[in-house]
Amino acid sequence: MNSIGLKHIKFTVIIFIIFFNTCDFIFSQTSFENDSFYKKDTIVTQNQMFYQFLYQFSFEEADSVMQIANKNNAYLNNNLMQAYLLWWKVLSGENMEININKCEQVINANIDYYFSNKKLINKENYLTFLQSSIMKLRIANYRNQKVAGFSKLVTLKEEFNNLTQKSQPTPDEKLLLGMYLYFYEYVKEKYPISRLLLNGMTPGDKQLGISYLEQCSNSSNQVLKTQGNYFLYKIYNDIQADYLKSLEYITFLKDKYPENLVYMIEYYKTLVKTGNLQKSKMLQNKLVQDIHGASHLSKQQKNHFLEILKNLEI
Repeated sequence: MNSIGLKHIKFTVIIFIIFFNTCDFIFSQTSFENDSFYKKDTIVTQNQMFYQFLYQFSFEEADSVMQIANKNNAYLNNNLMQAYLLWWKVLSGENMEININKCEQVINANIDYYFSNKKLINKENYLTFLQSSIMKLRIANYRNQKVAGFSKLVTLKEEFNNLTQKSQPTPDEKLLLGMYLYFYEYVKEKYPISRLLLNGMTPGDKQLGISYLEQCSNSSNQVLKTQGNYFLYKIYNDIQADYLKSLEYITFLKDKYPENLVYMIEYYKTLVKTGNLQKSKMLQNKLVQDIHGASHLSKQQKNHFLEILKNLEI
């Protein structure tokens, strides 16, 4: 059976799982109207499937799961999922300028919604709002507007200050805290002018930030595990230039998601930086071949990745 057939079967099975989870929820509601456990369990399952499909570069499947999940999710979480789908399309080279603008619009809508309904926001939506704020920072970084991006977070000082005061943060909070604590110090050191902007915000702590991200990278939750590994990779690769250390994290990601060309190309780049030129060249040739033969990639996406590899030629 070819890969397309297997992919179709896998997606069909996933949809049935979601369907039966939803049926369990509907059935349970008829008997236990006040019990929200089943609904919450269904939402978690759907959300995790959505992110798994994203990381596997299965955008159509991710979009289909998102449409189903939207019926149960809160407004902020629906927007965040849409933003992540748009973000990964940008990384894949699909209509990059259009999708990055759409992504930012969705994130801005989340932030505006939070401040308009602040008194009604529960803990789950509060975390989604903070994740949206971090996405705002990532968009600014993508546009090479690091200081401007971080300055936008200054308007959220109350929210992040409250988060940093927690003595026992949850795993989701640790991911956000890890990023905040590390990048606060990084921005302050890299861009001294930003110190005025950071006045009044809880000081960062690089080591504690990395510790939180390490805990996420070892989580049993695959979404947290993936994000923890990715942000640690970016820290060690892009900021600390510790390429042997960054190789550990990107190796995990490319092994976990071999279909993800973003991770595969980052792995290739890190191999070059660590001096493994023979292995790098072999991987480059394989990637070029795989990209040409990838049925799930559009011509635009193929050209995007081929151009990246061309510019990285050893």
